[in-house]
Amino acid sequence: MFSVTSDKQSIDNLVKKRAALQKQLISGRKYVDPSDDPTIFAELQGYYSQMNSIRKTLDNIKEALHILSLTESGLELLKQINRSTADLFTQISDNVLDENGFYSNMKLINSYEEEFFNTAKTFKHKNLLLFDTTGNNAVLEWDLSTNLAKQMIYWIRPKIIQKPSSSTLINTDMKYIYFFRTADMSKYYLQFANTELVSSSGMYAAKDKDVLYDDIVKNRAVLDEDYYKLIDNVRDTGITVQKIKIRREILLKTLANLENTTNSINAIDVDQIKYEINAIDAQLKIARDTYACSF
Repeated sequence: MFSVTSDKQSIDNLVKKRAALQKQLISGRKYVDPSDDPTIFAELQGYYSQMNSIRKTLDNIKEALHILSLTESGLELLKQINRSTADLFTQISDNVLDENGFYSNMKLINSYEEEFFNTAKTFKHKNLLLFDTTGNNAVLEWDLSTNLAKQMIYWIRPKIIQKPSSSTLINTDMKYIYFFRTADMSKYYLQFANTELVSSSGMYAAKDKDVLYDDIVKNRAVLDEDYYKLIDNVRDTGITVQKIKIRREILLKTLANLENTTNSINAIDVDQIKYEINAIDAQLKIARDTYACSF
């Protein structure tokens, strides 16, 4: 028969073992704090730190892909407006002597220009314009690093500049200015030399129909140049998307490996722990009854 001291020690050991199992059951982990095993606990904390870092980076990636997806949608709309505008110039040039057709189409071109820039300004993310309309602060960057590797992704917002703000801008950023003729910087619309005002439309047009035709052709060429700019923006945005997606796949695989590693070390068998707790409860009852009878 056990002594009173050994009975008390047995009860204490069972209580400690039960508490340890209960702690595992609540936390869902085998190693809950350093006292369980300092070496293994430290190793696991390193893994968990990596996993948390990766999850934060994946959140950054999710936001980046959302922004770029919105931008791609905006670029597609701008391309459509551009082509619709170009088609109107084609209609005008096909019958330059049709004054009624000319002015009605020019009114539509006016509305398309307004739609073009209004569309660019509607694409936002958290009040950030996704199209740069000022020529400033065009670069966005996302930190796709983890605590093991540094990686930044940079992306230049597409520039959709309607008017040059200075001669410097004209000289340096002309390639970003839409609806301006590259030859002489004249306004996109037909406001040229040798013009007359048509009061019913409020527009100017060349008296000489040959001059008018040449101007129409020039403006159609500008629209084509603008279209190629938009295509370049689509390409550059797509390249950035692919870089980010590649990074995401790498991080997802790394995260999965870390989760498998930590689970193999720290996972618990819930049913087994519950079984052991029940078994300890039964032992405790017997031990306590025995301890009580010893007095």
